[in-house]
Amino acid sequence: MKISENDHAEEPIRKRLVFYFSGFDPRGASHYHKLYAEESKKQGLINGLDLEVGDRHRVHRLASRWSVKCVDSGTEIDYDFLRWDDIIRRNWPRNEFQLFKAI
Repeated sequence: MKISENDHAEEPIRKRLVFYFSGFDPRGASHYHKLYAEESKKQGLINGLDLEVGDRHRVHRLASRWSVKCVDSGTEIDYDFLRWDDIIRRNWPRNEFQLFKAI
């Protein structure tokens, strides 16, 4: 008996790992974790999803992680925020005048 691709229901993805690199922005993982937690509440209301954002943990000197769980679907996501804001801060203008001058 030959089994075709259509004979298997596609299994939903229940576990994800996301690597996040911020843009050229001196704000670090703390800022992005807070932003993610705030915005996921709004998104949950729009989509009718129950999302739980876990605490941020430092997993390496250059990486922080937080988890997100969708209670409705059982999907779990680990977000790894990979730092390079130390390099950006060395090259970021020190005050607003320098910032506007650089633009």
